[in-house]
Amino acid sequence: MSEEIPPQVRGQLQRLQQLQDQLQAIELRKQQWQIRLNELENAIKELEKTDEDTPVYKVVGSIMISSSKQKLLSELKEKKEIAEASIMTLDKQEKLLRKQLRDLQRRITEALSARREGITGGA
Repeated sequence: MSEEIPPQVRGQLQRLQQLQDQLQAIELRKQQWQIRLNELENAIKELEKTDEDTPVYKVVGSIMISSSKQKLLSELKEKKEIAEASIMTLDKQEKLLRKQLRDLQRRITEALSARREGITGGA
């Protein structure tokens, strides 16, 4: 005797897969932002070590242009704030998705257990 998965559970399994895919995409984006944040923090740290009279440059497209230390520091710190905010947003989304996944997994397990008990209990 073959057990067929009820349509409702089948739909929940599809939703579970969608949530897992979304979670994976968020984790990847978060990891990319974290790498960017680390690069920015390292650049800020190195720039803060330089003397005020040391020439500094920034990359714009495929060229490097001269910039003041303070202006470049300001730009890097602004980009760092954006990276941190993006990571925080993704972190909140990740936590919400993980909760939704746990809840959905629990509901699927309960539905399959109840079905199994109904099949074996009625026999």
